[in-house]
This record gives sequence, structure tokens and C-alpha cells, in this order.
Amino acid sequence: MDQYSGEKRKRDGEEDGSRRPRPSSSRQTLVRLSRAIVEIGEPSRYSLTETVSNLAHGLSSIEEDDVRGGVLSTIVALVSEQPQKVSLLSAAIQVANSTTPKFGQMVVELVHSKIEQFISEGDWTRVKNFVRFLCTLAPIVDGTGIKDFLLDLVNRAVQIQQNNSERDGLAEELYIIVLLALPYYVKAGEDDSGKLDEGRVADSEDIIRASREFEIKPQDQQTKILAPFMALREGQQVPFDNERFVVLVQAALARVVEDQWLVPNLMNTSTIVRKATGGREVAREEGESLYHVFPAVKMPEELEGQGQFRYPEYYFRAYLPTTLETVPAPDTYEAVLLRDVGSELIDKMDFNRREVTRQLITLDLFFASSAFADPGIPLDQLQDPKYQEEGRSTWKVEDVAIEAVLNHLFRLPSTVHPQVYYHTILTEACSMAPKAVAPVFGRAVRFLYANVDTMDVELFYRFLDWFSHHLSNFGFTWKWNEWVDDLELPDRHPKKVFIRELIENEVRLSYVKRIHETLPEQFLPLLRDVPEEPSLEYLEEGSPYNELVQNLITKLRSNTTATAPNANNDQTSTASGLPQRENASRTDGLSDEEQGAMLEEIKDKVTSESVGGRADDLDEKETLLLVATICHLGSRSLSHAKDWVSQTKGLLTKFIAESEERKNHVISAVLHYWRDQPKVGLLVLGFFVEEGVVPESLLVRRIVESDDLLLTSHGWSQLVYIVDGSDSETRATYVTMALTSISNKLNSLTDGTDEESKGWMNWWYAMYARSLCRKYHSNLGSSEGLSEQVQQFFDQARAL
Repeated sequence: MDQYSGEKRKRDGEEDGSRRPRPSSSRQTLVRLSRAIVEIGEPSRYSLTETVSNLAHGLSSIEEDDVRGGVLSTIVALVSEQPQKVSLLSAAIQVANSTTPKFGQMVVELVHSKIEQFISEGDWTRVKNFVRFLCTLAPIVDGTGIKDFLLDLVNRAVQIQQNNSERDGLAEELYIIVLLALPYYVKAGEDDSGKLDEGRVADSEDIIRASREFEIKPQDQQTKILAPFMALREGQQVPFDNERFVVLVQAALARVVEDQWLVPNLMNTSTIVRKATGGREVAREEGESLYHVFPAVKMPEELEGQGQFRYPEYYFRAYLPTTLETVPAPDTYEAVLLRDVGSELIDKMDFNRREVTRQLITLDLFFASSAFADPGIPLDQLQDPKYQEEGRSTWKVEDVAIEAVLNHLFRLPSTVHPQVYYHTILTEACSMAPKAVAPVFGRAVRFLYANVDTMDVELFYRFLDWFSHHLSNFGFTWKWNEWVDDLELPDRHPKKVFIRELIENEVRLSYVKRIHETLPEQFLPLLRDVPEEPSLEYLEEGSPYNELVQNLITKLRSNTTATAPNANNDQTSTASGLPQRENASRTDGLSDEEQGAMLEEIKDKVTSESVGGRADDLDEKETLLLVATICHLGSRSLSHAKDWVSQTKGLLTKFIAESEERKNHVISAVLHYWRDQPKVGLLVLGFFVEEGVVPESLLVRRIVESDDLLLTSHGWSQLVYIVDGSDSETRATYVTMALTSISNKLNSLTDGTDEESKGWMNWWYAMYARSLCRKYHSNLGSSEGLSEQVQQFFDQARAL
């Protein structure tokens, strides 16, 4: 009771004493059916047959139009996002069709309309999923509609490719869509003994014959530039052949045809349908038909879109067979199907990474029970001779799932989603099933690390970023002792670089003392003691510039106080009351005379302390003093650094004037101040570029000409960030600048350098050139002046 009014308090949401209305029965029905559709096949207290029967009963009992529309929308979402479930969903629809043929007809019409819609939109990945779903519905489709449509797709693929002298990505997409769907078409209607429908087998044979007219174009140049691993040094070997997905699909279907269309690892949902219907064929009102016509699909004369095959799609591997096979061989139907389904889950469900992870590590639920080993089974148990004698599967669903994610993370020339998305999926997998997934992770990391000396440099840094991120989520623990012997390798060896950069990344993600506790003693020399904040040498006791720098700091800080937003000054304000950017970026409070006096004071002090010094040296010293002081004022955080560069822009611009030499000195000063944290130094330099103090081109030139910057993860990432953010013309200029610099470095490796070090420097330069050519192939200009090795990458990239 309300202690003041004596009346009973209302519940949240009540108005005029009435309670919030309960959801309508139709709404509750829609929620229940939608959940049943989305969760079909997942662990349940019901058997698969009971699950399918229950869903079918709900589907066949729908009376309200809004419920029916909501259910059909859910079906569209499921087929688009979770294609591994289409067989079970189809089974439920077939059972519902046996009692309510109108619902089956609506689904067939829905599939037809969606296929036409997605074709017109050029959304070929969704076309692929709906074609596969259509093939599972073959038992309730009358006539030759499905066969005619598949033949039309194949013939269009053949025609498009024949009209092009080069590989056509859309033609490959159409070809793959049909070939991946055919086993589903044949499998539909399989009896309990495994006997297939002869009519559908004959249809599929006709389609395969037509598909043999499709010519897969050789892609030697593209293969070289897109390969994840490359043997650049004599005696090196890549871990696996770079195999194109379309070639593997073709080989896989050839094996399926050779095996009389038997794919025992696909789930036999026809048996589930027969059990759920009690074996009855018809149960309908007079005049109704259990079978529905799939009309001809209207296809535009000119098809739009390139799908996922704009560039050749390659099959990345991380679990190569040693003593046993934990993933299907790449040229099997199961391998290409699982890779395709995993890719669809990852690409289409990026809005829910936890659900993506859960679906990936339970893919085995949607295949025959004998297709995979038990989830989480240790590798030792699979290697037991007794286990192998039983002839049971050694495929691990965890291996399949993780390899599918790594395939996306290491895709060239670029990833579909931001790399951190794939990091989070891998982290979620470890969190959801640590005992099952952690050993799988370990094997993948060991494989990748063992091959970093042939790994593309861009993938090298992706691997470094991912593994750093992963360790930060799991206490920075790793079996470092496995890598102890590699500490003896040359400093530029990729394995040594990987270890060193990994430790530096860990420090950035934590702090030195924490990382010190996780490293074995042998690795501690690589752990640099990074001070909590950089020291300004000119403020040290005994420095002749101590008093000068103290005065500069005092004047600049008082200037900031005088121009704070709350101060009483004449600053122009925006509607929000915040100072405008253009005013905040000036050294307000200091007149031109005061700025001049400050700069003159710096010059006089440097001159008096360097009597007889060269003018260039004096100029550099003045720049170091001024810029180091500004960096010191902004050293608390990146936001402070950005603010101080903005605040002192006027002073810096007045000092630098039009002198390119002084602008170069500014770059040197910032990098010197942040020498213990060079990544931060490059980020701070970005603020000087933003404010127009230093031109971007000078920073690019400094990165590409300095090995201490270029041959590091932070130097590479800053270079890519700048180039990516440039317009097309500027991008071409920067890429040419970088390739020319690398060519000069390759040509200038002297005989005085020991052969081992020389070989690895050559490796880094060549890998950088390869990556730049590939990433910016559309911005490549003239190849004049490039070294022979860089010229090869240039030509390969042009083939893209």
C-alpha cells in the first residue's frame, strides 16, 4: 500500500489501474514456432524425429496470416544464415505438407520468389543457400522445375566463361552453386537402405554432363600473388599446395559421381520424414495435391554481382594429416561443403559472434552420426590403434570449425570483416569449450609458427595480432620453452621477429611486470624495460637547457589555462558552447611578438651552448627542444598528445615555416622522444600530420626508408593506414614511393653483410613488395626503376 495515499501502487506500465496486457495467442504462437525453426537440430530432450514432428504439427496448424508471415520470414532468415539446418527444416516442411499441402505450396512459392529476388539483386551467396534448400524440397516438387533451373544456371555459367578470355568470378560462382547443391538433390527421397531415387540420379547425371563444358581458367599469376605461403629462399618448402576452391569442388563432385552419388556423411532426413508421417503418402482433402510445381525462374539477360569469387578463392589449411586425418581431405565433398557452410555462418551472422561460435563447434549435429568423432575427444585417443581398427571417423568438429575461421582470417587480398571479429570468435570458442578447443588452438598456433618463414608478411602480422589478442584474454600463458632454440636465430629471421614483436605487443596490452612473470628466463632479454612515461632529457639535473625548458612548459601551460573553454575570453563558440576547432588549434594567448620571442629565446640558448656548431646542427637542436617539450606536455595519453599538438599548431607552424628540413627534424624529434614506445611515436606523428604541421608524404617516406620503422608491425600498420586513407592519386604516389625504396634496398644489400642476414633482409623487402603490389594492384603506376624481384610481384598483381 502507498504509505501516503493508502492506495495500492500500480505495477510498472499500468495505466488507469489496468495491468499490462499479455501477448496475444497469435504472438505467442509465432514466438514458439520461430524458436523451434531456429533451434531445429540443436540439443534437445526430444529425438530428431520428435523435434521434426512437433515443428511440422505447429506449421500445419497455422491459421492467422500474421503468424504465417512471421514464420515464412524466419524460414528465410534461417536458410540465409544457418544453411547447415536446411535438411532438417525441409524435413519438417515435408511432414507438414503431408497433412496441409497448402503450407508446402507456400514454401515452394517463397523459395521461388526469393531466388528470383536475390538473382536480380546479385546476392549470389543467398541464391546458393536457397538453391540448396530447394533441392532438399525435391520430394514435394512435381515436374522438372528444379532440374531445368539447375541446368539453366550451369549453362549460364558455361556461357559467361566462354565469353571471357580470363577467369570470370560470377561464372565460377554459378558453377559452384549447382555442384554443391546436386548431392542434396539426389539425397532427397533416399530410402532406409540407402537406395537413391533413379529419376533424380538421372537428372543429376544430365546436369553433370552439362557442367563438363565449363572451363576452369588457369590462374598462375594470381595464384602466386594470393598464395598464403611462398618459398622465397632456396631450399624452402610451403606447407601445402595452394588449391583453388572451384577446382576442389569439381574434384569432389567427380568423386561423388564415381561413388554412385553416395554421400553417407550427409544426414538421411528422408528416414526422419517417413517415421514422422508413419509412412503415409497422402492425407489431404479431395482435389489437393501433395506435389507442387516449381515455376521457371526469370533470369535477367545480364547478371549482376561477383559474389565471393571476385578474386580466386583458396582453401586454407591448418591441420595437415600426419598420423591421422582430423579434417576431411580438401578434394572431398564433405570438405568443400563444410568450408562453405562454415563461411556462410561466419559471414552472415556477424551480428552475434557467440551464436556463430556455438553453431560452428556443433556442426557435427547436422551430419550423419558417424561422420565425426565424439566432440572433445583427445588426439591421443584417436591415434590409439584399437580406435583406428574399429574404422570410426577421426574427423574433429573443433578442427573443422577453427580451420574455417582461420580461412577467413588469412584470406587474401583482404578479409570480409574486421580482423578483430575473427579474433572474438576464436576467443569465444576457447571460452565455450576450453578442454575441447584449447588443444586444437595449440596445434594451429604451432603449425602457423612453424611456417612463418614462408608466410606472406601480411598474414604474418595478422597472425601476430590475433595471437597477441588471444594471449591477453587468457592470462598471457603459453609454452614458451618450445621456442627457446629459436632465440639463437638471426635477429631478422621471421621466427625471432615474431617472438620479439609478440612480447612487445603483450607489454602494450598489459605492463612489463605482468609479462615478466609469464616469461621463462631465456626470453627476458627481449623484454624491454619501458618506463611508465618518457623522460625529457632536457629537464634532467645538470642539463644546460633545464631552465629554458621549464620556462617553455610554464608559458605553454599558462597559455592553455588562459584559453580554456570556461575562461573569460573572446573565443568564438559553437552552439554547444565548445570552442571551435580552428580556435582551439592556435596558440591562443600568445601574440605573434610573444611567439617570436619564445622561438628567439630557444635559438639564443642553443647558439650559446653550441659555439662554433654547424648551422644545420643548431637548427636540428632547436627543433628537438621545442618538439620534445610539446611531446612531454602531451605524454599522459594519446588524447593529451592530440590536444597539445592542436594547441601549439600556430607556434610550430611559425617555427617550421616552409623548411622541409625542419619538418624532417620534427619527425625525428617525435620518434626520439617516444623511442621506448615507437608505436605511440607513430600515432603521435599522425596528429602532427592531421594538424598540417608535417606533410603526410614526409612521414610515408620516413617509414619506407627506415628499416627500424618499415620492418616492424607498427611501421607496417601505420603505412597501410595512411595509404588506405588516401585518395586514388595520392595512394598511387605512396605505393610507387614504397616500391621504389624497397627496390633500392634490394639492390643495395652489400657483400659485406653476412649471407644469412642478407638473405633474411631480402626476404622482408620482397614480402613487403609482394603485399603492397597485391593490396594496391588497382593503384599501380609505372614499373620503371623497380628491381627484378619487385617487377615480378608487380606483374602478378596486375593480373588481379
